Amino acid sequence: MKKLEKHQLLNAGLVLVFLIAVALVFMFRDDGREDYEKGMAAYAAEDWKTAADYFRIAAEKDNPHAQFMLAQCCNNRKGVEKTAGAAEWRSKAENTFHKRAKSGDPDAMYYLGVFQINYGNAPLRKRGMDWLGKSASKGNEKAHILFRSLERVEELKTAVENGDPDAMYELAEGYYNGITGIEYMDKAALLFHDAVKNGRTDAIRGLQKIASATSLDSAPIYLGDLAEKGNKEAKDTLMNLAEKGESIRGHVYFPLLQMAQKGDMEVLGKFTDLANKGNQDAVRALYLLAGDNEEALRTLISIAEKGNAKAIGFLKDLVLRNNNEDAARALRELADDGNPDAQQAIRELEKHSTEPTK
Repeated sequence: MKKLEKHQLLNAGLVLVFLIAVALVFMFRDDGREDYEKGMAAYAAEDWKTAADYFRIAAEKDNPHAQFMLAQCCNNRKGVEKTAGAAEWRSKAENTFHKRAKSGDPDAMYYLGVFQINYGNAPLRKRGMDWLGKSASKGNEKAHILFRSLERVEELKTAVENGDPDAMYELAEGYYNGITGIEYMDKAALLFHDAVKNGRTDAIRGLQKIASATSLDSAPIYLGDLAEKGNKEAKDTLMNLAEKGESIRGHVYFPLLQMAQKGDMEVLGKFTDLANKGNQDAVRALYLLAGDNEEALRTLISIAEKGNAKAIGFLKDLVLRNNNEDAARALRELADDGNPDAQQAIRELEKHSTEPTK
């Protein structure tokens, strides 16, 4: 009997040790909460790159709130270069929130409702509203606020359809600030653009915010459309965006190029300034303009004379494609002065001129 009691006590002790060990594991397990909070602080400070980096660290530790925010960063290209990965992180967060919502967690109910309302079809959106209702009934203030916001969204959508620029502006601001629980930069950009076209001129500030805060293509496209229609603020914004960094994003570059091709000397001057600072996209713009614009050609030659290998390559292309005599003369002078890139370009041109035509 005593042996049996000792055996039972031993088993009970082992079970207790096991339970303590499990409790310690959960107690000290890194659930990414600290990284998530650092990410939120950076996000509030509009330091998108830092925020996205912290969200990714926490998301990889299966923190659903970080996964939710990382999906938003990917969707809106805040702190990330590509939108790829948004759906994957969103799905992971939604699955976790779904499990927690079914167990009665009001915060999880709220986020599950947000997902289903924003990304679901009509029946799923209805279930999302049900989840919001359950969350609100458990005292979640965010759910109460979202209910009111969604009612306002529907009112604004009706007014937008009727061509009201003030409604366009308000709804754009709402999408920008996450009025539906999710930030929609693309939708916001389109509505800001439409508001400007319909007379709400201050809506240009919204496009400027999106173009500066994200790497989405939509805002520069809409700015380009407005700039080509004579909107000075839109053009200035595009030129300021071109000034940032070593490269010019495609949807900033092309509307500016189109304006320069139509004779806009201010934009040509911007390309010249950037090319002289070493911006290779601006050098390419001068090359594309040089065939019909003497000022662009002179600038391209000047940059080539400073040893810019890309500019020298473009002069060679002008000779090959257009038999441009000024470009050929500049290459010969550079080659005679000992520039190895120009000498190589001359050799290639000579080889091309001796090759038999088919």
